[in-house]
Amino acid sequence: MQTQELDRSLTRPPAAAALLLGAWLVFLFSFLVQEASAATVTACVAKKGTVRILKGKSQCRRGDTKVSWMTVKAGATGPQGPAGPKGEIGAPGGTGAAGASGATGASGVTGATGATGATGSAGVNSFTAVVGTFTQPAVGVESSSLTVGDSTWMVVSQLVFVEKGGYYTVASKPDATHVILTNLGYPGNSSVGSSGNGGSVSPAGPQGVTGATGAEGAKGVTGATGATGATGATGATGSTGAEGNEGKEGAAGATGATGATGATGATGGIAVGTWGALTSREAGKEFEPSSTEPVEVLLTVKLKPETTVKVEVAKAIIAEQTSPGGVAAPSSVTTFTFIVPAKEKWQLTGTVEALKSAYLPL
Repeated sequence: MQTQELDRSLTRPPAAAALLLGAWLVFLFSFLVQEASAATVTACVAKKGTVRILKGKSQCRRGDTKVSWMTVKAGATGPQGPAGPKGEIGAPGGTGAAGASGATGASGVTGATGATGATGSAGVNSFTAVVGTFTQPAVGVESSSLTVGDSTWMVVSQLVFVEKGGYYTVASKPDATHVILTNLGYPGNSSVGSSGNGGSVSPAGPQGVTGATGAEGAKGVTGATGATGATGATGATGSTGAEGNEGKEGAAGATGATGATGATGATGGIAVGTWGALTSREAGKEFEPSSTEPVEVLLTVKLKPETTVKVEVAKAIIAEQTSPGGVAAPSSVTTFTFIVPAKEKWQLTGTVEALKSAYLPL
């Protein structure tokens, strides 16, 4: 575009209008070059710098500056310029916001029921029985190899209960139908050395701790006086009492003959099958009940609080007991029963307040 003529009123335009006019000329050039032929363009420039193209018989407003210029047809397009250098890679854009969660899908169709699994093999019964009988071993001693219906369910050190015998631990299992047991000596076990033990065998639990001695109960009501018993046999003559005060002189009696001194009687033995009387014993000392037959021994022991005692037969510990403790714990009484073979000795070790024993020959 080439400017051919300007209105004289623009000889001294304001500075702001001049700047805006330059910008508008660039715009108008790009607009008018598209016209098919040369033309005169008239425009009005306001004091604020705005430019308005006049069309037809339009006039400029008061205060506007009128400008005119000529345009010519654009020339042919020039050749394409060389490609510009590659621009630098732009900085990565920020992470976009997470999309909303999709809706939950519909539940799938329930699958068909699977086929029934095969039946498992039958479990092993934890129960058997001794074939025949056996002799009760000493406490802590193993029995002979016992024949049983099935020993596969037993494990070494397992506690078991034999119907006629008591509580034992499994010492070993020679095979599937034999077992060797160790006598635990629990209360209720058959006597050491007794025969006829056997019967059913089943798992068992360990013996619980002995509970504390309960408080003494209230004194019961005195019972009715019983009927007078038959007169007993005349007892032996007692020892001479202390000399009494001199009495009145009595009439002289006839002098009696002096009786002969009786022979000393033989020392009495223990009757088989009968309990002997309770006899005080000394703790820590050995006693031999019999040199000819086994004897069942009953001990009654009075213990101070927190005292432990042990019963030994033939130098082997067969039982042990600890009395309850505590600040106000009273003394307690416990009992032991066991069998001592002929010519063997027993003893009770530990501190006791009182110890008594009774024998029952077998």
